[in-house]
Amino acid sequence: MNFSILKGILIPVVTTFMGIVGTHLFYKSKLEKERKAGAKKILGEKIMNSFLKTRNFERQLRKFESVFFEGEKTVVDPNRVYPSIFYSLDNLNNFMNSLEDIIASEEAFLDMKSVAFLLAMQDYLTIFYTSSSAECSYPSIWYINF
Repeated sequence: MNFSILKGILIPVVTTFMGIVGTHLFYKSKLEKERKAGAKKILGEKIMNSFLKTRNFERQLRKFESVFFEGEKTVVDPNRVYPSIFYSLDNLNNFMNSLEDIIASEEAFLDMKSVAFLLAMQDYLTIFYTSSSAECSYPSIWYINF
């Protein structure tokens, strides 16, 4: 009889203890999974925002303007159309500063191909800017004939 009373008390206590331990372990693993999922979501949002920021920046190159300066001598043919960033050296300088900012802030979240494209663009524009400011006119290396 003494054993049956002990058995009646011991089984619920052991079961309760095992339930508490099991719940704690499962809850801890659930929190770990939620933490990892949250980190992946934040990283995914940063990557997406970097691609959107880079794409919106790249769209500035798709704006074209006819470059014609009345009364000024330039090497630019008025029958050609240039991207608007080449309209003036100030526009080009602002674009290059923005390009440096994009590379510095978004490089970690972009793929290697996109970063390589941005760095090549930066190198090319540096050469273009240097030759443009040295000649005080626009070299005719970027144009589209219509």
